[in-house]
Amino acid sequence: MKIREVVIHNFRSFKDATIYMADYCLLIGANNSGKSSVLDAVRAFYEKDLKFDFQRDFPKFATEDKESWIEIEYELTTEEAETIRTEYRQAGDRFRVRRVLYSAEKGSLHLYAYEGGILSTNQFYGEDSVGKGKLGEIVYIPAVTRIEDVTKFSGTSPLRDLVNTIFKKLVKNSEAFTSLQDAITKFGKDIQTEETPDQHSLQGLEDDINAGLDEWQAKFKLKVNPLSETEVVKSLLDYEIFDEILNANQSASSYGHGFQRQLIYRLLRISANYSIRKAPPKKKEFSPDFALLLFEEPEAFLHPPQQSQLDRDLRKLSDEVGRQVIISSHSPQFVSHATDHIPGIVRLQRYDGQSVIGQIRPDFLAKFFTENQEINNLASGLKNYQAGVDEEKLEMESVKYFLWLNPDRCGVFFSKRALIVEGPSEVVLINYLIQTGKIRLPTGGLFVIDALGKCNIHRFMNLLSALKIEHSVLHDQDPNKTGDDKTFHERINKLVQTSRNSFTRKIHVFDEDLETFLGVTIPDREYRKPSRLLLALKESGIDEYRIEALCKLVEDLAGISASTHLAAS
Repeated sequence: MKIREVVIHNFRSFKDATIYMADYCLLIGANNSGKSSVLDAVRAFYEKDLKFDFQRDFPKFATEDKESWIEIEYELTTEEAETIRTEYRQAGDRFRVRRVLYSAEKGSLHLYAYEGGILSTNQFYGEDSVGKGKLGEIVYIPAVTRIEDVTKFSGTSPLRDLVNTIFKKLVKNSEAFTSLQDAITKFGKDIQTEETPDQHSLQGLEDDINAGLDEWQAKFKLKVNPLSETEVVKSLLDYEIFDEILNANQSASSYGHGFQRQLIYRLLRISANYSIRKAPPKKKEFSPDFALLLFEEPEAFLHPPQQSQLDRDLRKLSDEVGRQVIISSHSPQFVSHATDHIPGIVRLQRYDGQSVIGQIRPDFLAKFFTENQEINNLASGLKNYQAGVDEEKLEMESVKYFLWLNPDRCGVFFSKRALIVEGPSEVVLINYLIQTGKIRLPTGGLFVIDALGKCNIHRFMNLLSALKIEHSVLHDQDPNKTGDDKTFHERINKLVQTSRNSFTRKIHVFDEDLETFLGVTIPDREYRKPSRLLLALKESGIDEYRIEALCKLVEDLAGISASTHLAAS
């Protein structure tokens, strides 16, 4: 069983949102965009250490009703689908459940099933306690976690629960535990009569107390209690970290936060695996084996190679039957690894106090890729531009995004606005002018992304639109081409214009190209252009008025006006 869709209604910054959930789902976006609220919505649905609080969780903006609820649709394995109640099963071996978190009707705060595809007034499997047990387990790792909270033995913690699970089974037939209990019993008897150097004993203390209780016909007695398995774990067990380099034991707190987070993750993951293992049911009943990991900012305190390793570990976990992972992240490193399955990327952004979802769902993916391949039709019949057999495959579009969206380019997903340019020359020049304070930035920042050529600009426009990222475009007209080159560039220029969408702010086309606009001559070899342009800028080889014109143009494309309050770079 795995979650395939989450619907959020009137919860915090969400009015109505529907999210497709892949096996490995990545929630991304700027701070305060709603990532944690999605995780908390799932936690509230499962009542995992979080219950709905009206003051905290009901939206502060105007709503159409005064009800808050979360719906989750699950996809079942064939075996699970055969055991769920027939009235719950929907097309594609799915079922859907709604938890009402808040309502004017207090008696309606329950889990409700969809029956025959329609929301029923019947509670899921009759009672919440029963229905909740049919939905699996979740493990939540917050962005900030103390190592002590998950490893303490003196109170409830994942480590103590994990050890208890094993220890209780061990002691049932353990000779070592029986010997320990016998030794404690013998100790309890022997210690009573042993004396201190000044001839005091526990037996003597009892006698002194009882001397004043004779008329009550009752006696005071001290005893040493036998050790239960729970008490052994609570009071006698502890842990330490053996440092193989120092060849010495260390406390976990002596290590950095990166190690501590990894230890926490391992403990919680293993704890989930132990807790959900159930004895085989005596009869065929719906009892899915499902564990969902909710992980906030897994990249915290990890350098890039460690982030990549953790990402691989989480992906491996999500590939297992009955296991699913949802993470929230600010890391372009994590996003770059998710580009081989674009529907698993969920971008959140807040507009006027409300969080909105940008996502390319699986049912839209083929259409999305087909629109990208319009360029193949434009290149048809043109020498040197004709698409090959592999270029015609929709899967090639997925391959291209996987190749292009490296950690650097994935930074665009965290910016409020983007500027799409043709290549590295524009990126180098514009970013340098931003860093030196010559180009002002809009609130929320501006990410300059090169499309690896004009022929890919429409692909990035389509991608940013689907993820609800405002963008502008800057590219060359290239009017001096001849023959097929001229025809191809004219068609591409038109394709860029027709790819304009509701998230496209502006498109500016240089009359010729960037070099002509700046009045500089650059060697024909493309790989030399970025360095030569930047050198010309640093050595005052570009007229100041031309630099000012470029800065003004970029600010205009970014949505900066003279009256706008600006955030300096």
